Amino acid sequence: MTTPFARIQTNRETAVEPGTSESKVALVATLSIEANSGETIDAYLGGLQMYNDLFEWKLSDYPQKALDLIIDCFLPAESVPRSILETGVAVGVIRARVFQSGDWISGKQWMRLASSTGGGIDPVQLLAEGQIFSLRPAKVNYFPIYGLDGSRGYRPQIGLTDVLSVLSARMDEWSMAAWFQTENSTLGGVAPKALLGFAPDRVLAAAKKKPRRNRVGK
Repeated sequence: MTTPFARIQTNRETAVEPGTSESKVALVATLSIEANSGETIDAYLGGLQMYNDLFEWKLSDYPQKALDLIIDCFLPAESVPRSILETGVAVGVIRARVFQSGDWISGKQWMRLASSTGGGIDPVQLLAEGQIFSLRPAKVNYFPIYGLDGSRGYRPQIGLTDVLSVLSARMDEWSMAAWFQTENSTLGGVAPKALLGFAPDRVLAAAKKKPRRNRVGK
């Protein structure tokens, strides 16, 4: 019989603080992980911490039942291979860094910027037309501030549509966001987002240059 990658057990019980009525109780949930190494446990805890950081700002908006659902999704009934778990944690960390770069604004913030210049925009329509792209953490659209032109009423940068057309053929939204903010050798070590408003033709040329494939593995 194959030994499971890790065994996870949860135990819930109510706790009543001394001197309080039974109507005021706290729910205590204990998570127990039995694994074959400390690294395995660290991988699980690292993933749990990642989810905690991403959802902490939203916790007060959800009832306990919804929080239980999130925890149950993170801790599946079947054991998860370490390679898959570590890949998921690594991808989550990268996405968190991308989103925490300070480059992202909500649709409402974008519309306020546009209205401050006397203009008006429809983020949903511009997104549908491919003039801009977005990230959707917590199912809310966030748009890259570097993709907007303040001199044109905060409309999408001229040339951005062509760049997105090229990138979207081989990347998802998160990969495109990482590409824009990563130093690019074709651009002399400058991140594409820094040149988008000044040299969109150079950014487009860099986007068209296909990355070298890794022959070692996928």
